[in-house]
Amino acid sequence: MACFSGGAVPDTARLALAQRQGSDFVRAGDTQLAAVNAEGRNYAPALSRDDCELFYTRLTGFFPFYAATIWRAARRTPEAPFEAPRRLDAIESFAEGPTISPDGRALYYHARRDGRFGLYRVTR
Repeated sequence: MACFSGGAVPDTARLALAQRQGSDFVRAGDTQLAAVNAEGRNYAPALSRDDCELFYTRLTGFFPFYAATIWRAARRTPEAPFEAPRRLDAIESFAEGPTISPDGRALYYHARRDGRFGLYRVTR
């Protein structure tokens, strides 16, 4: 969920969960993501195959000093709330759009390094 007022980035951005019910999706309560949405503008989520690990982008700062970083939050079961997230220190510079490999061992992301954007990968 994001709110734009015409700028290049959203004024606010929060993650939300939905569950499939028949042919529809029903939004889940905000309690599962309370720790994740506690600060920053959060977008581009990637949920692990077991639904217990969440990677996402957090945008902080204001024009022209934006910082996009990738964060990880975990939970013990798919029904539990996510615990407090932690920034992935292994990923430097402006980075966003994480994607988890099917086996969960690699994370792909989009980053700006030396003024150029590219796709990168980190492994566990």
